[in-house]
Amino acid sequence: HFDINACKIPEKPFLNSSYSIVFGLINLSWEYLHNTDSCDLIGFNLYKDDGLGNFSIVNDISYLNKPNIRNYSLSGLTFADLSKTFKFYLKAHNIKGESDQSNEITILFAEAPYK
Repeated sequence: HFDINACKIPEKPFLNSSYSIVFGLINLSWEYLHNTDSCDLIGFNLYKDDGLGNFSIVNDISYLNKPNIRNYSLSGLTFADLSKTFKFYLKAHNIKGESDQSNEITILFAEAPYK
């Protein structure tokens, strides 16, 4: 018999500092080590700032109840976004709540240098 009150919020995930930018997409990935004391993982929430320090969740509803997903592609970036700096962090969540925030990474969305 599993006591749901005995489980804890999840451990914080680790957002990889390596990423790729391809054709207007920023591709992010992360790692998560499941704590045996926490409840089953429901999923992850990826947060992005608006350039003014205000963070909001960017992943969509399709990421709910998919705890095995370990990557996300941020799409919709345009030439207007060139030279902008984006900050990201991640939280894992289960029925007890959200984890502490992962490490934060900063990405400059820039054109590939000319050769």
